[in-house]
Amino acid sequence: EELTNPYVKIYLRPPIDQKLRQTSVQPQTINPIWDEYFKFAVTNGNVFKTNRTLHFYIYNYAHSSRPECIGEAQF
Repeated sequence: EELTNPYVKIYLRPPIDQKLRQTSVQPQTINPIWDEYFKFAVTNGNVFKTNRTLHFYIYNYAHSSRPECIGEAQF
């Protein structure tokens, strides 16, 4: 059982701005829990009229090397 330092980058595609939305790093865990909020400048009526997808990219943070993408999800 290998522990990781996971964090998530969140994108709404097609993009509405260039702001990076990213969670905090959860140190040394295989079962991370985030209780964080992120806002996108889209109205409720507009989000259903356009074809947008929310992308989540999960990374493992490593001090000595480049972060590694360890998973992804789309809604």
